[in-house]
Amino acid sequence: MIIQSREITNIWKNRQIPRNNIVVDSTYETVDIPLLQNKIFPLYWRWMSSMKVTKWAHRWDCDNFSEAFRVFACGYFYNTIESTADSIAIGIIHYNSNSREENGTQGPHAINVAINKVDGIISPIYIEPQACKIINLKEEEYQSIWTFYI
Repeated sequence: MIIQSREITNIWKNRQIPRNNIVVDSTYETVDIPLLQNKIFPLYWRWMSSMKVTKWAHRWDCDNFSEAFRVFACGYFYNTIESTADSIAIGIIHYNSNSREENGTQGPHAINVAINKVDGIISPIYIEPQACKIINLKEEEYQSIWTFYI
């Protein structure tokens, strides 16, 4: 389902987060959990494995994983999904995590967010690209989002 950029910016508008909200295309194809789990996650992980970048390192950390996931999803969209949308609704957020994937510590972290729309309700799906899993943010984590880019 195609959504407009203004629909994406309105997800967080009432709560005035994130502080930096960058939406670059006019229209986006929404994403659902089956597409993520059955198609994008396995293909992304195969791609990451082929480049031997499946483990966190100081030179390959959370922002690299989230950028790679977004780029892969854009390529998947371009080559596989029939749509008139400008892009796929998968972006990146930066926030303060209570337990980062790579070591369980608190601190700044980057993950992906997919935008879903069901029965007219738009909602984010948070993705940990280091583990190819859907996660839930705690309220304090959600409130700490300082950048969203799609």
